[in-house]
Amino acid sequence: PVQNPSVVISPDSHFLLYKQTGEKLIQIDLKTKKSSAVTDSFSRQITSFTYTCDGRFLLVATAHTIHIYDTATWMQIKFKTLFLEIRQIACSPDGRYVVVEGTELACPPDQPPKDGLWLLDFGQPHLGTLMEEEAALFV
Repeated sequence: PVQNPSVVISPDSHFLLYKQTGEKLIQIDLKTKKSSAVTDSFSRQITSFTYTCDGRFLLVATAHTIHIYDTATWMQIKFKTLFLEIRQIACSPDGRYVVVEGTELACPPDQPPKDGLWLLDFGQPHLGTLMEEEAALFV
C-alpha cells in the first residue's frame, strides 16, 4: 500500500490531484492539461488526501485535522480536529466511514495517547453528520 500519497486521480479519471510543497493541492484537468490550486495553502503540512468513491468530496488531512471539501465548489464544508497526529486517511465506498491512522487527541491524563487505526462514522452515506461531541472509535 502507498503511504502518504502525493498524487491521486479522481474517481471519474478526469482530474489528477497532487501535493505541491506539502501545504497546497493542485488539480490538473487531464483533458485540457490546465492546472489550478484547489485549496489555499494550509498552515500545516498535508499528510494525506483522498477522494470519496463518488468524487463528490475531497478529504485532506493535515497534522491533526481532517478537512472536507465539496468538489463542485471547492469550498471547505467541514473539518474535524480529533487527533494529535494523522498519518493516513481512507474513505469507505459509500462515504459513511473514514479510517484514520494516527494518534488520539483526547485521552485520560494518566494514560499515554493511543496510536493506531480510528474509525469515524458519519452516520449516513456521503459524509453525513459527525457531531462535535462524537469521538472516533479505536479499532
